[in-house]
Amino acid sequence: MKQNLFFMALVAMLLSACKNSTDEPQPSEGEGRITFQVINYQQFSFDDESTRASVSNVDHLDMAIYDASTNALVNHIHQAKDADGYGAFSATLPYGTYKVVFLGYKGSRTANVDNIAAISYLDDYVPDFFSKTLDITIDKPETDARNVSLTRRVAAFKLGSRGDNPSNLSSLTIESQGGSHHFNALTNCGAQMENRSYRFDVSAKAGKDTLSVTVFTFLTDAESTMNFTATARDANENILRQRTFTNVPMCISQRTQYNGYFFEEDKSATGFTLLLEDGDFTNELYTY
Repeated sequence: MKQNLFFMALVAMLLSACKNSTDEPQPSEGEGRITFQVINYQQFSFDDESTRASVSNVDHLDMAIYDASTNALVNHIHQAKDADGYGAFSATLPYGTYKVVFLGYKGSRTANVDNIAAISYLDDYVPDFFSKTLDITIDKPETDARNVSLTRRVAAFKLGSRGDNPSNLSSLTIESQGGSHHFNALTNCGAQMENRSYRFDVSAKAGKDTLSVTVFTFLTDAESTMNFTATARDANENILRQRTFTNVPMCISQRTQYNGYFFEEDKSATGFTLLLEDGDFTNELYTY
């Protein structure tokens, strides 16, 4: 009999736990619940195709909610790609007006969203990055669920090299001027112009005949020009080759690609490759 009572109590506890884990708490007086589903993001490929992709192709999603009058952060929910219910967000807040910012991005780093006008990552990193900012008024206990689609907010610079790489090649550092590594979710652009240095481990390409790296950046305007300096080094930090690319045309949701023989003398005249957001890609090859 005692065993039966214990079993019945255990079942009741489990049922109660399941119920509590799935049931949303009801808003208190003067509060309302908002619900969103990030259904996809607009991926205009930096390679060759334009497509609308599933959120499962980005590694992280964030919902950050700010007070509309002060821009103070009042709620933040982060989801990793393998989380249950990935893409579904809800929050209960006092009646009022808010700015709700959704982020989708790739890579291992997570976003610092404390400042709506200067969202950033550790080490000045910029990932392939998508966002959406909504103005929301909460004036009733429950609002209709809304679908959200994200848009790419970064530009890309891709440096490609042909020919033999040095056998002692270890790293490639890209220094940039004219872009930004802080994102302003109020303007959907970079917060301010900043210099930036990012180092790639390319030791696996030592002695090979190809090499390419891609740098993502926020821009303070939809279009601008940037300067890039690429420096190849060996494991002892000796410089193997350095090149500077000036007045590089950059545009949000566009890849600008420079191809050439990085470790050899210049092969041909200048030009550039532009891949545009609208899917009708304009291609003009830059060789160096």
